Amino acid sequence: MSKPLSPEAQALLHAGLMADRAMRLVGGQGLNGLIPPAHPDDFSDCVKQLRFAVEQYNNHILSMNRHNG
Repeated sequence: MSKPLSPEAQALLHAGLMADRAMRLVGGQGLNGLIPPAHPDDFSDCVKQLRFAVEQYNNHILSMNRHNG
């Protein structure tokens, strides 16, 4: 059984998901090479995924702040 992630490690995970979603939307140089921008047919779905990732990250950061403040 694996050890639960610390809040800081969870924040990094959320930040990584946000970066992945942003790169999928606009394209650019990723960790494993060039990522093409989203096809116009996929654009709306990519925007929704990015928004969801940002909301999760923001909620986690706010939660960390409430528990540490």
